This record gives sequence, C-alpha cells and structure tokens, in this order.
Amino acid sequence: MSTLLRCFRNILRDPSNETFRRIRVTNPKFAAAVGRFQKSRPFLEAVGFVYQQLDGEELLIHPGEAGQLQVGVDTLEN
Repeated sequence: MSTLLRCFRNILRDPSNETFRRIRVTNPKFAAAVGRFQKSRPFLEAVGFVYQQLDGEELLIHPGEAGQLQVGVDTLEN
C-alpha cells in the first residue's frame, strides 16, 4: 500500500510531471509490491490509470486528474 500511496501522492502534488503519472508494469519494485495482486490493475483503473503499450513497454498512465486519485488515497488510508 505504501508504494501506491507514494505514487498517488506524487501525482497529486505534481500532476504535470509525466514521470509520476507513468507506471511500468514490468518494473520489479512495482511487480513485487503491487502488480502481483490480482485486484491491483482493476483498482488502478478505477482511480484513473489507463493501460497502454508504448514502444514495447507495458504502462499504466494516469491523466493527472485529482478526483478519482484522491478517492484512491482515501481508500488506502482507511
């Protein structure tokens, strides 16, 4: 959960920073902390992330809009 909270808070703090808004699905840290859970992708999509393949990389990309993302933060904190 701390990995997701950190990711979500970074986006909320700086929504224009594309680095914060992209998650490489194959990133070892992400895969170990979040990606290994079956419900992680539906949860990420529920808070606004969109799955895309760019240049052969699997990514989850967030548009930077705060509404759904703040709901995700609130859900994880409670």
